[in-house]
Amino acid sequence: MSFHRFLNWQCCFFRINWPNIKSYVFFMSSIVQFYVIRENREYGPYTIEKMIGYLAKGNFAATDFASSDRKEWMQLSQFPELGAGFSLNLSPSTSNRDSPLVAPLRDRAISPTIVDKLGRTEKWVTLLSVLSFIFCTLMMLNGVGMLFLLSSISKAFGVVACLVFLLTGALYFYPALKLYQYGRASAKLRISKSEIDLQVALEAQRSFWAFVGKLTVLLIVIYFLVFVVLPFVLQIALLGYN
Repeated sequence: MSFHRFLNWQCCFFRINWPNIKSYVFFMSSIVQFYVIRENREYGPYTIEKMIGYLAKGNFAATDFASSDRKEWMQLSQFPELGAGFSLNLSPSTSNRDSPLVAPLRDRAISPTIVDKLGRTEKWVTLLSVLSFIFCTLMMLNGVGMLFLLSSISKAFGVVACLVFLLTGALYFYPALKLYQYGRASAKLRISKSEIDLQVALEAQRSFWAFVGKLTVLLIVIYFLVFVVLPFVLQIALLGYN
């Protein structure tokens, strides 16, 4: 439980009046410790008083993630008890540029909660991608086998069957590759917690679902033509022939 939620609960439960709240906040601010993630590095622990000072100097940004228990991480702007630091924030010209905490944020750290949620899909995504690669290989091998097996009966039929199997295997290769890339990027993200690695993972996922969506639409059109349009055309042709 974060400090500000704990404070609100304490105030409501014990009905603390305002004079007591100020002394209570002063006491809690001396014992509550904040951990901050910035530029893929964890800093702290810092007391509330120190955090307000760092925010005032521009050492930390409102978009940096912090936690008092290393379990629930939120952006610094979501902590009301740190609001004084944002109101006192100095201009960039007067901020502490010599501090290692004010380096340009080229690659922002991602919330550990997001990293954990994506990381839990890594094993399943990798398994599905490996199974898809195996399926693609088997389909292509079956295509070559069909070519030799059916050529003794009908060479043309053997070639068509071979092409169908090879095409099916090729169609499954691209989404399998994107699933594998997503799994690898998710594994890397668990270590780096980098926004760049998150973008790579999401781009691979986007490519996968975009391909699956287009393929689904194509299959629906083919099924419609084969099972609806073609029987209707054949029926009309037969009626005209009779």
